[in-house]
Amino acid sequence: MNRAEMQSLIAENSARHYVYLLCEPDGTPFYVGLGQGSRLFAHEEEATDASNTSAKCAKIRELLSAGKEIRYEIDSWHDSTPWDREAELIAQLDSTVQLTNAQRYAPSAERGGAVLRKYADAYPDGEDVRAIPADFPYSGTKLTVGPRRPGPRAKVYGRIYAVLEANPGITGAQLIERLHEVDWSDVKSIYAEGRSVVSGKWLADYIKGGFYTKNQFIAVDKD
Repeated sequence: MNRAEMQSLIAENSARHYVYLLCEPDGTPFYVGLGQGSRLFAHEEEATDASNTSAKCAKIRELLSAGKEIRYEIDSWHDSTPWDREAELIAQLDSTVQLTNAQRYAPSAERGGAVLRKYADAYPDGEDVRAIPADFPYSGTKLTVGPRRPGPRAKVYGRIYAVLEANPGITGAQLIERLHEVDWSDVKSIYAEGRSVVSGKWLADYIKGGFYTKNQFIAVDKD
């Protein structure tokens, strides 16, 4: 399907989660993911950032610069997060096409007793899973709220925005530390266990996403 057709399909389906594929115009898949809502369209936004050199973003830029359209496919719909199906589909396609997925992970991967799924490789045995990733670009940068306000404050970006609104000028590293103290117990994510978020990388990725043009929930504090 093209973007408009897929938007209609997602709006009509009552299932909370789905496993999807990004495909070339001829239908050849090059990326497998899972998400809800408009998640499968977020990758094109990521690709507009030239500093993002992932194979996935490079592929998207290659197709769009050639005047081609990204095609979308829903593999399956699910009421709970379909980690196992995503991993199964990646393994299945790996033998037939060249996927741009960065991770190849076991659904049960753990570090320190915490299930980390695709972030497991970011934390070698013995490393603190709450640690801030070494490549997080905003560790020492002072941040503040962006020009746009996120939706419900109960959602992830709503909570990040609230912390920044109350603490303008804190660095990205300080923001992650504060977010570890937030009550995430009602967030439906494998990266949150009980009331706290387990993965520092999960938080770092969300903060980076807050700068995307479609979001603009976070900005650099220039004061």
